[in-house]
Amino acid sequence: MARKKKISRAQAQQLLPEVSNFNALAKMLLKLLDGNLDRKEKHLTAMRASLSKKIQKDRSSNISVMTVDINRTMVKNKGGYSYNKPMNWEEDLKNRRRGIML
Repeated sequence: MARKKKISRAQAQQLLPEVSNFNALAKMLLKLLDGNLDRKEKHLTAMRASLSKKIQKDRSSNISVMTVDINRTMVKNKGGYSYNKPMNWEEDLKNRRRGIML
């Protein structure tokens, strides 16, 4: 480590105004950087909050799925027997658009 240089009292008196100017400039620079940092942190927290809200919205969604077996409708009677019977709505369903398949 380099040895510290000692300056005389006269030299210190000469450098004092320059050092105080430097300190004032450094203080202004630090304020500016601190303000920028605060602004960026606020922006990031706002972005994180909006992203977390979006993710939570997406998690609450659901998909409704319906499967239809055409011409295979089982009809049950109270007596206990059952049989397959085509229904009228099944004929119409063959020609209609049934949605999107993923």
